[in-house]
Amino acid sequence: MEACRAAAAVCGPEELDSATVCRLLTGSRAVPFAVVRMERFVFANPAFMALFGAGTGIVGMKLIEVIAAQDRAAIGRVLADPAEMPATFRGRAIRRDGTAFDAELFLARETFDGMPTICVFGDDVTCRQLSEKHLSDLAYTDMLTGLPNRALVLDRLRDAIVEARSGQSGLAVLMADLDGLKSANDTYGHQAGDAVLQVTAQRFLACIRDRDTLARLGGDEFCVVLPRVRGGHDTALIAARLVEAARQPIPIKGRDVCVGVSVGIALFPDHGGTPDELIAAADAALYEAKRGGRSRHVTASARGSPAASALPLIIWSAAHEVGIAVIDKQHRKLAGRLNDLSAALRRGDNAAAISDMLASALSYTQHHFATEERLMDEHGFANAAAHRAIHAHLLDDLRNFSAGCDKRSLSLTARFLLEWLLRHIDSADRELATVLRSRGVQ
Repeated sequence: MEACRAAAAVCGPEELDSATVCRLLTGSRAVPFAVVRMERFVFANPAFMALFGAGTGIVGMKLIEVIAAQDRAAIGRVLADPAEMPATFRGRAIRRDGTAFDAELFLARETFDGMPTICVFGDDVTCRQLSEKHLSDLAYTDMLTGLPNRALVLDRLRDAIVEARSGQSGLAVLMADLDGLKSANDTYGHQAGDAVLQVTAQRFLACIRDRDTLARLGGDEFCVVLPRVRGGHDTALIAARLVEAARQPIPIKGRDVCVGVSVGIALFPDHGGTPDELIAAADAALYEAKRGGRSRHVTASARGSPAASALPLIIWSAAHEVGIAVIDKQHRKLAGRLNDLSAALRRGDNAAAISDMLASALSYTQHHFATEERLMDEHGFANAAAHRAIHAHLLDDLRNFSAGCDKRSLSLTARFLLEWLLRHIDSADRELATVLRSRGVQ
């Protein structure tokens, strides 16, 4: 493509005839292009040969021979049916040295000299695939515990409701909130609090079935989706296991740290028919468990109100405060903007509006980083360089993730930023705040 642009700049658009374009394409070392007849390569330009590490040896090979075995059936169906083209094939391809890579091939069927011919444009998308997987992992995983996050558990809950509506199985939602984590943080420090969350997450996983989903929603709040349960009795047994698991002391640095958990239970369809209603009902039962003495489970007594649960991806609480007024204020505003963006994505707002909201959130993120960096400079923060590097890395990632992305990628980007915000607050920002407070900043 760069060669084509360069030629256009020299010749002028009116002089760039089809023969010139053909010469540029067939000689290109930047745009992989090949021609297939009777299922075999009859031409490959330098870029295509370099893509497969083939030299001239690729001519005469069957197209299907450069595709990994597990993906040959898929491309074979495309080649066998002219109606399938033009088509884009995505799968694993094999270089002549036997190494595999993620390939994207655009296939278009033409007729030249009276013979059916397939034009093939290729690309190595390995790096792009890895970037998308990295983004997806960040978007759907709580990085502290490795559990699914709020975004993923909501997806699982929606699927479970569809299954439950078929009448073939039951469904329950548990909302769980640790009792005493703030005291453990205050006594032993936030690193100990993180360790408590990690150990508790593993203990909770041992209490549920493989088909269930345990998620960390942020702070010390967890959610469990239980598909295919036989009723309230089975659900109560699982909730009781969570309560008992949380009661067990957690040894950290030679000391036993003790917490508990309060659990609220909601059943489908008794307490709700939508994710909002079920979570609202389980939330109400959770707070009833706390009011009644903590470290116990309570089943909802009424349907949840959707209005009571807007299901933001991040629920701001005192647990997220770092104790520096201007930083906490900006964190709250940033979380609010990101929740608004998430809501717009769920509503299906148009792409232009969503892109504007994302741009606004990123702009405010830059403003917030500038505030933190000013405070670092004013108060001689020793780790300022490392903290700035974290800021720069995040902004680079976000620009790369959002550049030219579709609506799904915008959604993933928003979720990634939400997850990153919590992690950054719980690590680098708390360290900065501790130093600032020691120097009199409020």
